[in-house]
Amino acid sequence: SQGVVSTIKHFALNAQETQRTTADAIMDRDALREAELLAFQLGIEQGRPGAVMCAYNLVNGQKACGNDWLLNGVLKGDWRFLGWVMSDWGAVESPDFLRAGLDQQAGRQHDREPWFDAPLRERIASGAIPAARRSDAVRRILRSVYAVGADRPATAEPLDAAAHAQVALDVARRGIVLLKNDGALPLAAVRSVLVIGDNADFGVLSGGGSSQVTPAGGAPRIVEAGGDNFFQAVVSRRLYMPSSPLQALRALLPEATVTFHAGYSAAAAAATAARYDVAVVFATRWEGEGSDYASLDLPQGQDELIRAVAAANRRTIVVLQTGNPVAMPWLEQVAGVVEAWYPGQEGGRAIAEVLT
Repeated sequence: SQGVVSTIKHFALNAQETQRTTADAIMDRDALREAELLAFQLGIEQGRPGAVMCAYNLVNGQKACGNDWLLNGVLKGDWRFLGWVMSDWGAVESPDFLRAGLDQQAGRQHDREPWFDAPLRERIASGAIPAARRSDAVRRILRSVYAVGADRPATAEPLDAAAHAQVALDVARRGIVLLKNDGALPLAAVRSVLVIGDNADFGVLSGGGSSQVTPAGGAPRIVEAGGDNFFQAVVSRRLYMPSSPLQALRALLPEATVTFHAGYSAAAAAATAARYDVAVVFATRWEGEGSDYASLDLPQGQDELIRAVAAANRRTIVVLQTGNPVAMPWLEQVAGVVEAWYPGQEGGRAIAEVLT
């Protein structure tokens, strides 16, 4: 209704990020139809997206974006999908992917060549790829654009940042999971709280990659990781949304002393925590696009930090910000555990509300 084309992705069997461009997902075709493809079939039938984005990986030996059976046979043939197939950025390796069912080379700046420009013109001119296939690709794109009215001129309207922030807050509230509570929560009638760890004085962690957005609450804090190329450097950086759990707790506990400790030294954090009614340790594990985490552990000595603080203060609460489950070897020693995931631009307030 807003004139926006929706896209369902990544088609198909994009089950890992590590080696995502070279991994070959091998699965019997009947089993594939009953599992992964069935989910896509239901999503397409019920959601009616205008486009499908194919994946980086191979499926049964063929690149997903150049997979004739997957794109022409199943998607456009058996399911009679009317929209178009776009590539993930950097997932195209040949102009012949058009013949295999790909309609658009998207993000072509990440491909080795602009395959759907001069190389495709040459293949069509030679007759290797029928001109009718190119026309079909164009028709499919235009069909989905017209179907939702995306061809209409857009009218610029003021951004309602407050309304968007409210949505972000509601989603964060509902997404946070209380994993353990031995009576320490909610924080009430406490005189002093020590907030420890990963940038909790400033904000909350964001997962890495193309899901990151520009927050409305101010400039994010960025911890650069570096890399051999621009794409690697961007997707591997740690970005903190400017939504401070520390400040939110101070606002919700006006009668208490709420102090921050960076947690760089486990011993120093533990010695400080012993003097407070409650210690809240913020533990993070950054995860993002392009690689899977190699273990279930928390990185950078955070397990040691939590153990030390819990030994010094029996009312220790751990707030996790992770993309996936983590091992919790200290679970029996802490009084509470809250999984906040990556809670977004209103995440600091949402976490504080849950704790109080």
